[in-house]
Amino acid sequence: MEFLASLGTSLDTKIEANLRKVVALDKVDAAIAELGLGKKDTAKAIEEVGSRKVDAVMKEITELAQYQKGEQKELEQFCRVYAMRKVLKECGLAVDYTSIEIPGMKRLMKKKVE
Repeated sequence: MEFLASLGTSLDTKIEANLRKVVALDKVDAAIAELGLGKKDTAKAIEEVGSRKVDAVMKEITELAQYQKGEQKELEQFCRVYAMRKVLKECGLAVDYTSIEIPGMKRLMKKKVE
């Protein structure tokens, strides 16, 4: 299970890193930060990810001239998943395996930080 969890974590990290290279995820981060979500705001978080304000940011960063319509839609979907995962984490929910304390993962994360 630990190995599979580490694969999932690695995959999520790579997707986010590559998505950051293509679109301005910092704008999504800023829009989410403005929401001021806390530990008990799960319903608000889910509602706000679909709000006009966050929608506008998604459209702004994905509707780029260099991408075809299908590519823009795909990028927007990746950004929506990123945003949903981010708001749920801010609400204190475990949305992936990074919150599990795996002894082997701690050693790897310490090496990565150094």
